[in-house]
Amino acid sequence: EKNVWNNILQSVEKRLNRHIFDAWFRPIQFEGFDEQEKILRLRANEVTKNWINTNYTEVISQTMKELNLSGYRV
Repeated sequence: EKNVWNNILQSVEKRLNRHIFDAWFRPIQFEGFDEQEKILRLRANEVTKNWINTNYTEVISQTMKELNLSGYRV
């Protein structure tokens, strides 16, 4: 399960500079993966969550599509 999130992180890391990745993506904690419901459960503080949703939704969507997870929700 955790490999799914690690794969997403590795792919996102290649798209962003190190400082941005470390500041915004490293603090996100993996909570679980539900294959049946197609949901990735993550935990982050409100500021991080809002910043990621506002600025990096497309990066995450592209990454998930590349990893054959395009039907999943975060």
